[in-house]
Amino acid sequence: MQQRFVVCTSRITSGLAELEQMVTDLGGRITTTLDSSVVTHLVAGIPNATKCVQASECSIPIVQESWVRSSWMLWKDMGGKSLTINERNKIPLSSVNDHRVPPLRGQTLSVTGPGFSNRAEIEKRIKLLGGKYTGSF
Repeated sequence: MQQRFVVCTSRITSGLAELEQMVTDLGGRITTTLDSSVVTHLVAGIPNATKCVQASECSIPIVQESWVRSSWMLWKDMGGKSLTINERNKIPLSSVNDHRVPPLRGQTLSVTGPGFSNRAEIEKRIKLLGGKYTGSF
């Protein structure tokens, strides 16, 4: 995780200290402010936090905690703390695309009006994006 600077939102679901240690083990650094000239990733639990909006506007990847954990497991499986800095920096991180925060996570949506005839398809798409659909308002 050479040259990676990570910010975590306050809405992550597990221990922040543990996540910070994993980032440090990977060679990254945790920072508390979202400075687009420095920050490379935002770890978030849900996508509607203020930092998520800022990260999105700056094209900073918004990932789930699982990205850090998965990357850390790769590091651990390759030798972990016994690795030199150069060896550590050659270990690939988990794919960001596999761990992006679903854009509708934590959101409940309802569709009203006569123009929405295929509500089952709408519900399916909402669920694929991490949201919940309700037929009643």
